[in-house]
Amino acid sequence: MRLVEAIFDSSPVGIVIVPNNDLSKAIINDSFINIIGYTREEYLSIGWNGLTHPNDQIHEEEAYALMQKRGDNHFNLEKRIIRKDGSVVWIGEYMGIIPSPKSTNGEFVRLLMIRNIENRKVLEKELDESARSRSAILQNLPGLAYRCLYDENWTMEFVSAGAKDLTGYDADELLGNKIISFNNVILKKYRKFLRDEWDKVVKAKGVMQAEYEITAKDGTIKWVYERGIPIYDHLGNVVALEGIITDITKSKKLEKQLQYFHDFNHKLNLPNRELLANKIQSKLDVKNTKGTLFLVNLKDTQQLYRTHGYQYVELLTASLVNKLKTLETSQRALYYAEEDIYVYYSKHRMSATEINDLFRDIKNVIGRTIFREQIRCNVGVNHLSRTSILAESCLIRARIASENLQDETKLFNLNIYDDAMDKMVQREENLKKELIDLSFSKGYGNLRLVFQPIIDFNTGKICSFEALARYKSNKYGPVGPLEFIPIVEKNRIIVAFGKKIIDLAIIFIKRLMAAGIKNIPVAVNISALQLLDSDFTDDLLLRIESAGIPASLLAIEVTESIFSTNYSQLNAALSELNDYGIVTAIDDFGTGFSSLSRIEKLNFDTIKMDRTFIEPLNRETLKYSTVPEVINICKKFEINSLAEGIETKEQYDLLKELGCQYGQGYYMSRPLEEEDAFHYVLENR
Repeated sequence: MRLVEAIFDSSPVGIVIVPNNDLSKAIINDSFINIIGYTREEYLSIGWNGLTHPNDQIHEEEAYALMQKRGDNHFNLEKRIIRKDGSVVWIGEYMGIIPSPKSTNGEFVRLLMIRNIENRKVLEKELDESARSRSAILQNLPGLAYRCLYDENWTMEFVSAGAKDLTGYDADELLGNKIISFNNVILKKYRKFLRDEWDKVVKAKGVMQAEYEITAKDGTIKWVYERGIPIYDHLGNVVALEGIITDITKSKKLEKQLQYFHDFNHKLNLPNRELLANKIQSKLDVKNTKGTLFLVNLKDTQQLYRTHGYQYVELLTASLVNKLKTLETSQRALYYAEEDIYVYYSKHRMSATEINDLFRDIKNVIGRTIFREQIRCNVGVNHLSRTSILAESCLIRARIASENLQDETKLFNLNIYDDAMDKMVQREENLKKELIDLSFSKGYGNLRLVFQPIIDFNTGKICSFEALARYKSNKYGPVGPLEFIPIVEKNRIIVAFGKKIIDLAIIFIKRLMAAGIKNIPVAVNISALQLLDSDFTDDLLLRIESAGIPASLLAIEVTESIFSTNYSQLNAALSELNDYGIVTAIDDFGTGFSSLSRIEKLNFDTIKMDRTFIEPLNRETLKYSTVPEVINICKKFEINSLAEGIETKEQYDLLKELGCQYGQGYYMSRPLEEEDAFHYVLENR
């Protein structure tokens, strides 16, 4: 249509299109205005008859009357018009009345075409001037204009001169299938497609648009775009097809280039996830499930950025990918799924032997690099199956299989997605939905806290509680924190979920205060995501103030391992909490990032020694234990020491003798339900 509009605007022929004789809605091109010498507004006020020279008005009336008498819908006329400047010019005029093919109430379009013939020296008496003008437009189109029969050969009745540039054949070679039929110019693989498209259009009485390839006379393959319409007789039978066919080879090449940029990771020269997903989806849509996804997870490579830098890791990645590409075959190709994750897509279902062979080959080509860098290569395999509906789900399953480690000490791991994993994934998905609903709804649902007493070794009495979250699923019953906490963290709902836990802890603190117990803090565990949230401190203080409790009664515990990243930012957040009087503690100390030499640099009040250090503690193992050293360091830096996981009287007595200040564990008390915890305080304060 843009092509037609360009021709309309730039044509040397003046053209006016008037719907239903409503001149105010006329479409007028620039050539028409230039020929008549009036502006559009002036022409609309004068009207066409006002331009005609008085001596020629009768000729126009006669031509119009003759047209009606013959039942024609057009006439051609040469006449004079008077321009605005008073000059008289001869024009060739074509007037046509074109009924709307879909109209039921006589709607029509009046088409007026004029051409300045004042300077014409030689008239072609055999040809009608208006017809010549129309032919000039068609013959100068940048493509092939045609009228053909609706038959198996698309037999041409009219072909414009553009046929030569497009097909290499002269127009008369295509007319009547003289040398070749247009059907034989079309590549065989598109012939049925084009026939089907025209059949649909003829049935719907619409406009046909299609892109396909043709073979030119010299053997060149070209992409073409065709736009055409069926021509019907008064009975509704198709008598011909008319349209324009243009060369789009250049634009098609550009389109392919753009598609390449869209579908490939150019840094690694690999097709990307979107292209892979489209291929899998097109296969699933036709119920074809013969395929296997072999996902290579090299996510551990990211840990090298901190020690070796960006450029080193980029070169390492490129080297690994080049080695993996050597294992491509005609039946499987390698794709870039996401950073450090690559997928071999096999067109057929790989057997157990083929899977093991490919896994062995991967170890052979990248094993030396994996062992040198001490990064893990986890492989997950997922077969397309009858339950596979979405390509993205298939990729996710392969990813899940790659992350299901059986032995974390091995650098190469292989897992095939199976029914057990499917149930695990479904369980996680259901729990995720439940936990999201809980986190963003009013109330606490099936979430509750239990409270484990912390004992002061100097007095033997309770000095605080640690609040521990418990959750009961509607579908699965009780779910342990080791299962539901990772789910809320992975799905980025830990901030909202954590607020529920803080509120429940505050409710218990208020109950204790109402009973006159105003010196027993309650500690809650906070994740790195919560601590890094810009609104965390302000929101926490608002909740404390709204509840009317002292800030010192709500303690915050963070796991030591979170300081492996964002150390400075997290440490600053702890410092801010301390400034407001909120007690802070490092939980599970000794299992993660910190060392004794860094204690003085961390902004917290208490070290909680992990149970793995307390469990083997007795008088015989004392000389090998680091517990005394941790306690002495805490004394040196005036930091509270707390031992968790105390299960025997011997451990309790030893820790007290060593000068540890606080302890918790099953020896003193298991975690207690709220009611039991409340009475425990009353009995042991």
